[in-house]
Amino acid sequence: MRNPHFYFTARRFFVASGGTLFRLLSGVALRSVRYEVADEEELRRIASEKQTIFYISNRSSLIEQFLLNAFFIARGIRVPSHSFGPRTLLFFRFGELLRLFIEWLKGGRARRYAQKITGLYLPVEDQDFFARDPGWADFIAKVPSREIRVVPVTTLWNKEVVEKSRKEESWLIPFIGTYHLWPTFRELLLFLLGRRRLALRIGLAHTIVRERYTRHIYRKFYALLKEEKKNIVGASLRNWLEIRNETLFDLDFGYEADRETAEKCLNEIATRYSPYFTDGVSRVIGRLLSSVFPRIVHRPEETRYLRRLAAIRNITLVFVPSHRSYFDYLIMFNLLYREQVAVPLVVAGDNLNFFPLGGVLRRLGAFFIRRRVRDDRLYKEVFGAYLRKIVESGYHIEFFIEGGRTRSGKVRAPRTGVLSMLADIKKRSGRRIYIVPVSITYEKLREVQQYQAEVSRAKEPERQGFLRKALGLFRTSSGPAYVSFGTPLYLPGVITDDFPLEVAYRIERGGHVGFSGLFASFFATGDELFAPALARRLEHLAALLAKSGRYQLAPALQHADLNVPRLVEKLRGSGQIVESSRREHCYRLRDDARHEFAYYRNTAAFALAPLFLLLFDAPEEVRDASRRYLEAVIQGYRVGDRLDDVLSPADADPWVQSMLCRVFLPSFELLESAIAFFRGNKLHFESRTDAVHHLARLFARRRMVFSPDELYDVLTYLGERGVIDNLFAFVPGTGENVAAETETIMEALKRAGVVTP
Repeated sequence: MRNPHFYFTARRFFVASGGTLFRLLSGVALRSVRYEVADEEELRRIASEKQTIFYISNRSSLIEQFLLNAFFIARGIRVPSHSFGPRTLLFFRFGELLRLFIEWLKGGRARRYAQKITGLYLPVEDQDFFARDPGWADFIAKVPSREIRVVPVTTLWNKEVVEKSRKEESWLIPFIGTYHLWPTFRELLLFLLGRRRLALRIGLAHTIVRERYTRHIYRKFYALLKEEKKNIVGASLRNWLEIRNETLFDLDFGYEADRETAEKCLNEIATRYSPYFTDGVSRVIGRLLSSVFPRIVHRPEETRYLRRLAAIRNITLVFVPSHRSYFDYLIMFNLLYREQVAVPLVVAGDNLNFFPLGGVLRRLGAFFIRRRVRDDRLYKEVFGAYLRKIVESGYHIEFFIEGGRTRSGKVRAPRTGVLSMLADIKKRSGRRIYIVPVSITYEKLREVQQYQAEVSRAKEPERQGFLRKALGLFRTSSGPAYVSFGTPLYLPGVITDDFPLEVAYRIERGGHVGFSGLFASFFATGDELFAPALARRLEHLAALLAKSGRYQLAPALQHADLNVPRLVEKLRGSGQIVESSRREHCYRLRDDARHEFAYYRNTAAFALAPLFLLLFDAPEEVRDASRRYLEAVIQGYRVGDRLDDVLSPADADPWVQSMLCRVFLPSFELLESAIAFFRGNKLHFESRTDAVHHLARLFARRRMVFSPDELYDVLTYLGERGVIDNLFAFVPGTGENVAAETETIMEALKRAGVVTP
C-alpha cells in the first residue's frame, strides 16, 4: 500500500527570503498577523541547538505553517525543515519542484530523510495516524535523543467580523466563542480581504521523554496542547456567555426565588469580554495615554519574565496594582496587552457600572462587584462561584487590594475579601496562583485636586458629570508614569493577616521615588525656601537614597539643576507658591495648595521614613515608638527597614534632619490631636467613616491638612493599641502608653528645634 503521507520529505520549507511570491505573502502576514510568543529568547536558543524541535499544532494547517515560518525568517530563527502536515509545494524553489517531479515519475517514492531534519511541524489531530502511519513510526524510531523538545503552536481566527457577517454566525457564538481554531478557505479569503483578525501564539518549549510506542507519545502531545489552550489561549477559547452559563449550572439552589436572585446578581457581575473589541480599543487607549503621559516607563525584563510565567500551564497570575488614579486600569491594560503578557479580567467596583462606561469596561474584561456586600450570603456565593469559573477557565485576574483610590498618596490598608476567595479557589481547582504586586507612580495627577474637596463634603458619584470629568482628565498633560512589577508571591491556601500586609508592603516598597515626591517634601514643611539652593538640596537628598541602594529613583532626579528652576517658575506662574516679601528668590507654599503638596510628599514617605529614623536624634525608646507608628500608617515601611548598615548620620548635611522631622511632624501631630479629641469627647460613632468625617471637619477648622485616608490610618492604629474600643468609642483609662509615647516624641522634636515650645 502506498504511504498516504509520501510527501513527507517533499515538505521541506523554503527558507530563503529571495523568492518574490514568498516576500509578497510574508510581508502581508507580518503586517496583518499578531504574533504572541511566550519567550522569544528561549525559542532562539533552542533553535540554534542541534536537537530536532517538534512544533505541534492542534490541526493541520497550511496557513499556520506559512505564518510560523514567515515569523522565523523575519526574526532570524531556524525554521522547521519538514512537516507531516499539508502539502507546501507553493513555497518551494523551482529546482526543488523539478527534482520532486522526477522522483514522482520514477514511482512516487519519497526521499526518506535525504537531508537532515532540523525541525518538524506536526499536527496532533488524529491518533490513528500515530498508530498506523509507517512514515511516522519510522521517523520517531530514528530520533537519536532520549528526550525531545516540543513547542506548541496555535492559530486563532477571530469570529467577529462586520455586522452583516456577524448576524449570520451569531447562533454559533454561544457554542464556539469568538475565536475559531482551524482555518478554512473562506476564512483565509476573509483574512486576505482584511475582515478577520488573526493571532499566532507560540508557547514555551517543553522537554518530554521519547516513547517507543507512538500512541503513548501522542497522548503526551495531546495533553500538552490541551493545557496550552487552557493557559495561553484560555481567555480566547472560553467566551463570557459560556462561563456565565456554567456558573449558573454549578449554583444548585433549591428554591426558584434563589435561582432568580442568583441570575440577577450574576448579570450585574459578569463580564462581556470581547477579544476583537479589545484589539480595536487598545489602539485608542494607547493614543489617549500618550496624550496625557509623555512616557510610561517600565523594565522590559520584568514583562519578559511575566510573559514566560503566564505561559506555564496550570498557572494563574493575579495582578495587584496600586490605586492612585483611574489611569491605573488603562495603563495596566495597555502595557500587558502591548507586551503580550496577558489580558487579565479586572475586578471593578459597581460604582463604575453605568452607561456608557460600564458597557465599554465589560467588553474590555471588567466584571463588577458591589462595594458593600455585608451579610448578603447569596451574593457572596454567586460572586465566589463566578470567580472560580474564571480561574478554572484559564483567565488571569487583576484587582485593587486597596479597595479604592488613595486620597493621601500612600498605599491604603489592604482588603482581604478577594484574596480569601482566591485562596479557597486555589484549593478546589488545583491551579497554582501567583500574586504579582504592581507599583504605579505618577509625577502629577489632576485627580489630586478633587480629593481636597472630599474632606468637607461627600464624594461625588462617578456617574455624575462623567463626561466632564473624563474630558478634564485627558485634556491635562502630566509628567511620566512609572510601572514596576514585583516578584510574584505564591498564594497560600489559608490567608492570614500577614499575607495581605506583605502584598501591600511590596506594592508601595517597589514603587519609584518620584521627582514630585521629593520636591513636594521640601515645600510641604511650610518653610520659606531659597530657590537657588533648592536644586542642590534635592540632589543631596536623592543621592542619599541612591547610596542606600534600596529604592528606584525617577530619572528626572538626575537632572535636578535643570528641572527644579523650571518647576519653580511654573508653580510661581500658577500661584501655588508665592514669593516672600523678606527675601528675593525665596518662596513659600500657598495655603490652598498644601493638600496637593502633602499628597505628593506622601508618595515618597516609604523611602524617607528610614532616613528620618536614622537621623532622628532621640532616645532609643522614642525611636522605637516612632518606628511602630510609621509602620502602622505607611504600608511600604517596616521596622526592619533600617539604613544603619549603608549610611551614617555624618553622610547627611545638617539641614536634612530638621527637614525630615518637619515632613513627619504632621503625622505625629495628627496622632496627638486624635488622642486629645477622644479624651475630651466621649462619643460613639456609628461607623469608622463617620469618625473620619467628623475628625476631618474638626481639623479643617484648625487649618490642619490631613486626608481622610490618613485619619483612617490613625483610627485603625488607635484601635489596635486599645485607645479606641472597636475603633469608634473611647474607653477611659486605656491607651495611656500611646499618649505618653506621642508626648515623648513631640518633646524630642521640640528639643531638636523643629517645634516651637
